[in-house]
Amino acid sequence: MPSGIHAELPFDVVRPDWGDLEWLDVFTTLAATGGTGHTFAGVGSNAARKLLGKALKPIELTWIYSNHGTVVERVPVPATNSEDVALCDAFIVTTPGNAAALPTGDCLPIVIADVDTRQVALAHAGWKGLAAGIIEKTATEMLGASPLRARDSLRAWIGPSINAADYEVGDEVREALLALPAASPAHFQPTRPGKCLADLKAIARAELIRNSVPAKTITSFPVSTYRAANLHSFRRDGAKSGRIATVVAILDN
Repeated sequence: MPSGIHAELPFDVVRPDWGDLEWLDVFTTLAATGGTGHTFAGVGSNAARKLLGKALKPIELTWIYSNHGTVVERVPVPATNSEDVALCDAFIVTTPGNAAALPTGDCLPIVIADVDTRQVALAHAGWKGLAAGIIEKTATEMLGASPLRARDSLRAWIGPSINAADYEVGDEVREALLALPAASPAHFQPTRPGKCLADLKAIARAELIRNSVPAKTITSFPVSTYRAANLHSFRRDGAKSGRIATVVAILDN
């Protein structure tokens, strides 16, 4: 497990089982019990962001604010204001001493790491971004071409997000997602006329596999944001919902 960050984090976190990667840290913050407490977007977010940025120092942190599209940027990018915010949908970090953070409330935070080249991508994948091809766009920017044969050097983690049992959508969302090459009718479970449960995690996994990530190296956080009291969920809490933050950092060894 990397040193120099974990002992000083002011938040409880979850992370993938990637302790063998001493050059990389990946984690998602937890909210306080009951879904309240620290939030990384909206009212009250500035204090939490400053706390996290201070804990990561001397690593430089840039925040991703997504527009549910397919804009991919690389470190370093000019921040849009003094708070080091980049308006994009995925961020590729290649330089030691740099980190990216992504606030989410149900959408999928997807991390792709390349062990050989020591680069890491953090992508925002709600249904709109997923349907627009954010995973393929991120893989293309990261690897140079996509889809490719599976690369054993790649691994991916789908961080805390909403599970299929809690994510009912309309036919228009189903049709948009089915346009993805890797999506199939098996990723949707009808519930009532015009509605179905959509398994965004399974679709994302299929898209990752199609874009060079070996199936055996893809993991995900199993608990739904909707069900967990220590995770923020927009679908559960509506406009009052906070945001958790997923962070990727290349350590300055």
